[in-house]
Amino acid sequence: MERVKTVENPHPLESLFVSVAKLHFKRTQMIFNKIGLYPGQPPVLFALWRRDGLTQKELSEAVKVRPATMSVILQRLEKAGFIQRQPDQEDLRRSRVFLTNQGKEIRMELEEALHQLEQELFAGFTADEISQAEIILAKMRDNLRRVLEEECHAETD
Repeated sequence: MERVKTVENPHPLESLFVSVAKLHFKRTQMIFNKIGLYPGQPPVLFALWRRDGLTQKELSEAVKVRPATMSVILQRLEKAGFIQRQPDQEDLRRSRVFLTNQGKEIRMELEEALHQLEQELFAGFTADEISQAEIILAKMRDNLRRVLEEECHAETD
């Protein structure tokens, strides 16, 4: 299959990929809003479902976001009643983040929402096409990771 480049769209595959990413983000926001979550919050909840009682720093590292971003995420989760912070028993300068009952109960709803998103995203795909998509996206991810690592190393040299 030949890709058609035009003056208006010199990189059609990249444009298509960006379009899919934007639509995926928008649909994710819509689905999460229905259950009272923001897009950055589910990874934090998943981290706490794996290991409740992490510190903000541990959560930042686990989810790979800056501490300032994690602070905003935690404030919103706390305000919504999904988490609570408690002083660390060994070091009172730190606090630990724990799921509330509401934070534990939303897990099934979130997993159902993610399943719905996956069903919508891959409607009409064969199992073979899904496997190919996984391979292609993994290669794209690996390529970008390699380039970013090389850039980071070049900056520190």
